[in-house]
Amino acid sequence: MPHESMDDSLIKRAYPVDPLYDPNLGELLAIAEALATAIQEISDNSDSLGGERVKMTIFSDSRDGLKALDG
Repeated sequence: MPHESMDDSLIKRAYPVDPLYDPNLGELLAIAEALATAIQEISDNSDSLGGERVKMTIFSDSRDGLKALDG
C-alpha cells in the first residue's frame, strides 16, 4: 500500500460532509488539490526545466472559488 502524503491526509480530513458547510468550500478544496499536484509535478521535474518559468492552467467552473483566489 503506497504511503499517503501529509497533504493527502489533510485534504481527506478537511473535506466537509456536513450539508451545513458552504458548498464552495468543496470547490476550493478541489482547486487547492489541483494546485498542490501542479506544484509537486514542477518540483519533481525541476531538473529538466533548467530554471525555465512554468505556466500552468487549472480549469474550474466555480466562479466563487476562482473569485476568492483572484488577487
